[in-house]
Amino acid sequence: MEHTKYHYQAIVTSVYDGDTCTVDIDLGFSMWIKGEKLRLFRINAPEIRGAEREKGLVSRDFLRELI
Repeated sequence: MEHTKYHYQAIVTSVYDGDTCTVDIDLGFSMWIKGEKLRLFRINAPEIRGAEREKGLVSRDFLRELI
């Protein structure tokens, strides 16, 4: 059985760090999934907490500028 892949419009509502953001997903027909947390595939950015804090803040700001 072949799986069908769907594409959905989404609005980024916040960026937590360089590889994690929160989105609202438009499913169509006025149906939304709100506040869904997503990790970007194959991205491993420094964390905001802990020893890598400064690098984590830089990566977060970079992702915010991209989006």
